[in-house]
Amino acid sequence: MDINGNVHMDEQFITNRQEADASKYERNYGDYINDAADAFNEAYKKYGKNWSTPDTVALGQYLEQWEQYCNMFEATPEPTTRDTLGDYMKVGLGLAAIQYVALPASFLASVQPMQDEVGMIYFRQLVATATRGNIHEGQIIGSQGGKLSNDLDTYYQEQQISTTDVTSGTAQYVINLGPPVRERTVSVEIQVTTAGPTVTKYEGLDDGNGSIIGNWPVPAGLKTGAITYSNGGVVINLVDTGAIATSNIVITYHQNLAQADTTPGFQYQLMSKAVRANYFILENQYSTLADYAVRRRFGRALSDDIATSAVAQINSAVLSALIRKLYQAATSTGTVVWDGSPEAGVSIAEHRKTFSDSIEAACQLIDAQTGRGAISFILAGAYTRRILQSIGAEMVRKPLPGPYLCGFYQNVPVFYAPSSLIPDSMAVVGYRGPSWFEAPIVYAPFLPVVMVKGTGTNVFNRITGVAHAAAIDTVVSGFTSRINISPFA
Repeated sequence: MDINGNVHMDEQFITNRQEADASKYERNYGDYINDAADAFNEAYKKYGKNWSTPDTVALGQYLEQWEQYCNMFEATPEPTTRDTLGDYMKVGLGLAAIQYVALPASFLASVQPMQDEVGMIYFRQLVATATRGNIHEGQIIGSQGGKLSNDLDTYYQEQQISTTDVTSGTAQYVINLGPPVRERTVSVEIQVTTAGPTVTKYEGLDDGNGSIIGNWPVPAGLKTGAITYSNGGVVINLVDTGAIATSNIVITYHQNLAQADTTPGFQYQLMSKAVRANYFILENQYSTLADYAVRRRFGRALSDDIATSAVAQINSAVLSALIRKLYQAATSTGTVVWDGSPEAGVSIAEHRKTFSDSIEAACQLIDAQTGRGAISFILAGAYTRRILQSIGAEMVRKPLPGPYLCGFYQNVPVFYAPSSLIPDSMAVVGYRGPSWFEAPIVYAPFLPVVMVKGTGTNVFNRITGVAHAAAIDTVVSGFTSRINISPFA
């Protein structure tokens, strides 16, 4: 742990642990995971989203926590049976798997289940493990979003440049290039400025035998030059530096990285952030008389519909929280403004085609922050959804309150968000990569969706309480940006 409280973990350790956990959960909950994976792939294949190892781990942890929850209730001094806990608990594991599939959180977030009410979520940064070129050991060369340093070309390649200032009156210069140096790759340039000013440039090359040779006139020319290839040591002796006003020695060379003791590399440091679970709780009431009528008429219990509805309502609440966080995060990256009014002589249909340019501009904002020149989801307000549909987006309207996955535009999933979450004239574009750290936000479920039955003051009334707990927090806001349609008509 560093002085800022960040925990540094090796990425390969996390990957190995994840694969081991996936194998364990497949052994324990194989049927549920396979059914969930099949349903997930069938539902989301047109969006280019497939079930992955992180999904297996997330669902496995989710199911494990559900069983722990049930065992805890049944082990109390006054045992609570699963029948008492309600119909959701009777089908528990299966419905928990369905709830995971029905909530498309993995499109937007990294899913990292927590074992405790307060837990740690993770993101990463890239750190150099050597000093070369303009990069120093320990320097962050890849941001939390994955954007790489502009100086990496001097870090990874064999060709390097060394610059040494020449001081008037000093003739000998000992320079350490670092071992080893390839023969016949050393180029020496000495630029001398004498009084006047007169600028003279001297150039030379190594001969492959340890000498540096070239055309070195006097005064202030080269007297001798030598290099030891094995250790990269260079000695330059100048003839007369008394008349020099300013000068420097620039050596361009190739380091033999294949034989070097230290090679350029990087280490993924997983950074941690403490979060607390937020509880989503709702209560439903129905009468036993209504339940009786439904059973007679439709042959099924009213409580079954309530269980299904409860899952949908919880999912809607979680998705709303994710979208609200993403909209807030996008403010820090930037906003692209698209003029909603066509120019004179341009039809509305033709003008709307230019909206794709705004999507590209929003993508460039993400690229500037993170180096990721792509988007993987769009959150659309009502008017934005209409524009996307008019330029070729495939949309489906669902009779559901709140946000939902409504379609896709050029294979990018589009989520409709009501005006309570995103203004009708706004859109958020974002990137969610294939790795579980490449996400703007983390969804960390703690308590699985559970439903408990109870009785109200009226003996004919039944109450069902539904609860879910999860932490939702932003980790890389640079993976999001916004589009504003103005004027909005």
